[in-house]
Amino acid sequence: MGDEYLVFFAPKYYTLKILKINSGHKGGLQSHHLKFETGIVLNGSVKIRKGTNLEYLEEKILTKGDFFVFEPGIIHQEEAINDTYILEISSPHFNDRIRYDHRDNDDNFLSSTNKDQVLELKFTNDLKKIKEFGFEKIPANEENFLESILKNSLL
Repeated sequence: MGDEYLVFFAPKYYTLKILKINSGHKGGLQSHHLKFETGIVLNGSVKIRKGTNLEYLEEKILTKGDFFVFEPGIIHQEEAINDTYILEISSPHFNDRIRYDHRDNDDNFLSSTNKDQVLELKFTNDLKKIKEFGFEKIPANEENFLESILKNSLL
């Protein structure tokens, strides 16, 4: 469990997001048809699993300042060791996932999609198409939410 905040969107080029993964929780074991993801750990620590097949997934612990790259087709998963914030820069592809774990009790479960279901955002107006994917707005009660995350990550 955690949150995903869309911070910036450059049509046709990339998206910038803040991911919050709560301690002990993990994202789905997945890969992407088209999406290319990179990220840097702003604070906290996370176990990254990644590889080209399910039988051999490399595990690595990342902490503040470490980065990762998930190319299309690479199986990957993030698991927070403690509350973790990640700055993610990725290609503007949404609804792009091939799931390898199917947890019935996962409230945030998003099923696998076919390549023809992938949304590539090419225009600012395309943001309307992704509202159903659960992005959070920056919390109103935290006036400088992004600033506070980045400030803590630079200490």
